[in-house]
Amino acid sequence: MFAVPWNSEDGKPNNLRIRRLKDKLGVRSVPSGEVEFDGAVAYVVGDETRGFYYMMEALNLSRICNAVASIGIMKRAYQEARQYAEARHAYGQSLLRLPMIRQTLAGLKAKLEVEVAAVFDLIHLYDKVAAGEASSNEVILHRLYIAILKKESAEMAIHFSHEAIEMHGGNGYIEDFVTPRLLRDAQVLTVWEGTANVLGQELIRLVNKFSAHELFIEAMESKLDSLKSGEAVSIVREQLTLVAHQLHEYANADALIQQVEAKPLMQKLAYVYESIVALEWAQKYGGKYADLADIYIEDTWKAKSFGKQPKSIEFAERVL
Repeated sequence: MFAVPWNSEDGKPNNLRIRRLKDKLGVRSVPSGEVEFDGAVAYVVGDETRGFYYMMEALNLSRICNAVASIGIMKRAYQEARQYAEARHAYGQSLLRLPMIRQTLAGLKAKLEVEVAAVFDLIHLYDKVAAGEASSNEVILHRLYIAILKKESAEMAIHFSHEAIEMHGGNGYIEDFVTPRLLRDAQVLTVWEGTANVLGQELIRLVNKFSAHELFIEAMESKLDSLKSGEAVSIVREQLTLVAHQLHEYANADALIQQVEAKPLMQKLAYVYESIVALEWAQKYGGKYADLADIYIEDTWKAKSFGKQPKSIEFAERVL
């Protein structure tokens, strides 16, 4: 790695130039361009043989930053959708009073709150790793959590932006509103700091080299065992059992199967992790967090029976 100053010590330009700024789909306020170095003065940073390792260490932090950006867009999209639904009237009432609207918004609210909690649960572990206070198993787990939450949160940023556009109807597609920009800006978050395919490769490495699947199962079971029993806990425990079985199969699968199953399996790991964080918050804080956990778990694991009122409707008044 090298530090390249913009100007040389004599104050003159340091033989570098921007070839061109790129016309991007989104995040247009952040300029992107190709930098050309031609005899520029540069200074080695750290051990010249460990540049790649420095980059990989930085990548873990930047993936967390990417997840934080994702939940930021999720929150803005949710707020835009909710505010519009409350202000817009049809059939003699606010859209916010209509069952389908309430179900959608309550589901988004639950996913948003749970994903925020999960990302900051990960940040707490990252701080421990960065401070050199984590065990070797925690170092592996934090890499796994980063991969699954970076992927999940980036995909959710796009989904939330889509839902905000749909909530606005035709107005959501008009550049006078913020929603088109949210969607454009969200789209890059699945690309920056590693696409889903790249993150899938991280899962494969962690499983094959460090048995990360066993560490994940052990960590999730330990968290569940510390919680009071209940319907939601039973649902998550059942799902964890199924995911654990798939993880063991995955660890013993051939290279092709590991490649094609990596991304769907990562989504299930994200669901398990987020579900358990939701349950922890529900039991620690109660109130709306218990309602949000119930909504999240029912929606995520498709636990509602046909014809039964969903928890997103039952608890909508409290969570919205």
